[in-house]
Formats: sequence, structure tokens, C-alpha cells
Amino acid sequence: MVKDFHAFSDRRDIKFGDSVLDKMLTILKGEEWKQIRSIISPTFSGSKMKKMSYLVQDTIKSLIQNLENAADKKEVIDCKKYFGAFTMDTIVTCAFGTRVDSHKHPDNPFVKYARQLFNANMKPWQLLVLIFPKLASVIGLNFISREITDFFRNTTNQIIEFRRKNNEKRNDFLQIMLDAKESPQDADEQNDEINSIGSAHGHEDEVGLHEWKPIKQKILTHEDILANSILFFLVGYDTTANALTYAAYSLARNPECQEKLIQEIDAVWEKHGGIDYETVGKMTYLDCVLSETLRLFSIAVVAERRASKDHQLGETGITIPKGMIIHIPIYAIHHDPEYYPNPNAFEPERYVQFQFLFFNSFVLVYCCSILTLLNAVYCYYCFIFFGAR
Repeated sequence: MVKDFHAFSDRRDIKFGDSVLDKMLTILKGEEWKQIRSIISPTFSGSKMKKMSYLVQDTIKSLIQNLENAADKKEVIDCKKYFGAFTMDTIVTCAFGTRVDSHKHPDNPFVKYARQLFNANMKPWQLLVLIFPKLASVIGLNFISREITDFFRNTTNQIIEFRRKNNEKRNDFLQIMLDAKESPQDADEQNDEINSIGSAHGHEDEVGLHEWKPIKQKILTHEDILANSILFFLVGYDTTANALTYAAYSLARNPECQEKLIQEIDAVWEKHGGIDYETVGKMTYLDCVLSETLRLFSIAVVAERRASKDHQLGETGITIPKGMIIHIPIYAIHHDPEYYPNPNAFEPERYVQFQFLFFNSFVLVYCCSILTLLNAVYCYYCFIFFGAR
């Protein structure tokens, strides 16, 4: 998944038979995946993240106000409910440039249809789509209802048309894709980005072995933009809300860790006069807390990849044939005492000791984007600073 990524970049073959859903980055393969990946990945560069951080800060203010109102009324606080509302508000504003307060306005159409995307009760016909996608396509079944995709399609069209007419631009995910559509990268720029994929997933002196081939110029289509805006929801909402909820639960059960985290936040606040995108990166213990949360409560229990060619696993003598699907047991690795002594204990200090984030290679890539982790860091800071005491 890291050093040999060039041989395992594809996922299991899944087609929804929907012109939008089949354009999501996680569904694409081969050259098409590399092309779209090269266009979208700059969204998560440090400079772009910094520009979008003020959007996250605005949704945090709404979260704090909602928590304070609940505290004043002495209500029981359902962390998942509040963190879920915060996460949805953040994704809506960062992906579509639309402001909502889903906690105060649960009947907002955007909130209504977004929540339907994450309905945990899978319908029998949805299972049929996953098992027999070709049959489902023939009889007209879709994994996500046409009503939901039509809503997001129409909403995205309205936002795009409004920005075009009013010559308006925002620092959000949608705008970055629109800019890529209007001013696409040339082939050399895309190839540079593809080479950076190799560098990110392997040793620099071995990048040449990854055999990334030059690609032709790719222009984002309207369907590409819509599909990956929906994907932004799918990969970011429940993962972030769950991570924040489990982090709050873990600290509630380990008050000594909570106090240590408060002390670090207080120290950074006092030194820098506040908290922003850059100062969050200086909170090493906060990073350890989030890492240990994601290890102990793995958001994904397993990851899959399909071999794109015959590949020998080092000096083991084992050859994985082209087309074979491999499973990476994330939960099992995270709870293996060989890698994590006393694996069932919440011990953020283990990351200080070993000075690496083992979960990054197995969880972060599949469960949440870089922006999702930024949301978690910002939100968790505010929850601790304003709510824990």
C-alpha cells in the first residue's frame, strides 16, 4: 500500500450504473483515476487548506453556541448528534460554499438529502446493486436514489450558475474544481502531480520503479465535479463525526489524558495568542490523542485493493496475480500486541514514544481526507477548551 502502491492502486470493480456515482474518484481506475487524482489532489495542499480554514472556524462558532445553549438548559448532550451537525455544516460550506446550521435547521433541504446519503439501514435493493451491478443497471436500480442525486445535481448547477453570472469565487472545494475545468492543467503539470503520487507512496530513490506513464491532458467534466462533490460528503461526514465522538468518549474515561491535552492547548494559546491553522500543527499531544482514537476505534475495519499486475512480495517468494483482491486487516493490525503493546488501552503517549503515526498508512487514506482531519483537530480543540471544564 505504500512502497508497492504502483501495483495496487485499483479497488474492487464496482459500478452503480449511474452517470454521476460512477465518476467518483474511488470508483475510477487506471489512467482515468490518475488523471482525476492529479486535478483534485491540489485541493488538499497546505496553502489551500489554510485558505479554507476560516470556513471551519465559522462552523466551530456555531457548534460552540449550540453546546453553550444546551449547557445553559442543562440538557443531556449527545456528542454524536452535535459533532455530526458540525461535520455536515463544515462539509457543506467547504464543498459547496453554502452555509447551513443543521442543528438548528434540521429540515433544511440540504441537510435532509445529505443525511439520506448516510442512512445506516441498507435496503435490499441496494444490496442487489452491490452484488449484481449489471443486473441492477438493466432493471434501473441505483444505489443512491435518483431523488438525492437530482437534488445535488440541481443544487450544484444553481451554485455554479450563480457564481458565473456574478463573477464570484470562493476558497472551497467546488471552486477549485471549477477552476480546473476552466483552466485545466497541461499534460506536463499533470504528469508532475502523478509523479508526486509515486513519491508520496514510496521511497524517492524507487519512484522510477513505479512505472507511472505520461498521461494526456484531462479536463474535468460537469459530471466529474458533481460526483466528487458527493464523494466529499461520503468520505468525510460519518468518519469525522465518529472520530470526534470516540475521542470525547476516550478522554471522558481517561481524565488524566484530558488534563494533559488542556494544558497543551492552554500553553499554545498563551504563546501564540489564539488558535489557527498553523498553531494547531504545534499541538503534538492533540495529534497523539487523535491518532490513538483512530487506532483504538478503527473507522474502517478492512481495506481492499486489486493487483493491477503480477507482483512479487519482496523476498517472500509469494506472487500476487493480476486481478487478485487483497485485504488489509486494519482493525486486527491496530489491536495486535506485536505492534501496539496493551492494545485495548487508550495510551496517546505511545505515539510520542515511537514517533510515528502507524495509522496514517492504513486509516487516514481510506477513511477521511486531510480536510476531515483538520476539522477534527479544530473541533476537538474547541470542545476541550470551551466544554471540557
